[in-house]
Amino acid sequence: MPSQVVGLFDTIHDADAAVRDLVSAGIANSDISMVANNSRGAATSTDAAAIDGEGGSEAGEAAGIGATSGALVGGIAGVLIGLGALTIPGIGPILAAGPFAAAIGSAGAAVGAGALGAGLGAATGGLLGALVGAGIPEEDANLYAEGVRRGGALVMARVEDAQADMAIEVMERHNVVDIDERGQDLRSAGWMRYDEQAGPYDKASVQAQSKGEAGVAPVSGRTGRRARSYETPSGQ
Repeated sequence: MPSQVVGLFDTIHDADAAVRDLVSAGIANSDISMVANNSRGAATSTDAAAIDGEGGSEAGEAAGIGATSGALVGGIAGVLIGLGALTIPGIGPILAAGPFAAAIGSAGAAVGAGALGAGLGAATGGLLGALVGAGIPEEDANLYAEGVRRGGALVMARVEDAQADMAIEVMERHNVVDIDERGQDLRSAGWMRYDEQAGPYDKASVQAQSKGEAGVAPVSGRTGRRARSYETPSGQ
């Protein structure tokens, strides 16, 4: 029975590294999907802060995004099949690639990697529903969707059962989020579930989250590294 190995990453850089290692380990790129928040041009506030040195100036952040996003997106496009840009309810702009991308948007919504940035498709599907439809329990699906909403990236690998442990080990090299601990952190700050009606989680909120400011759930400093395997529904 095929399995779906899923990992949530706080940065697209970690997700990209995991994808590359999965391919190197022998998993076909046609069986790997990525869904990443793209509200900041394929770079996160963490990436920009590292480049800026202080993490405080808008000019430094803009320079960081400009310096990293083009090369990063180009690299992902060279590894994954069908990389494109979508907008989805509750999150806004995302990058999506692989077989799972079709589940969250209409067939014509994705913009080909070669035209990335020329425009965004309007997805007809929702991320939470697509995750549940892929066989992920609703509780976990809510956490994965919220993770993407808050600037993260999701990697999914469709594997045979015999490959599942190997795929989990590969993802665990790259700072996979422990969604049990992340869920505790979020709920302690009043979060209940992913809500696509809440609107995109803007850049300022992501930055506040990373600093642990009042009123915004902090990103846990713990790294439980918990990629998970789920049984793939029949027919998929």
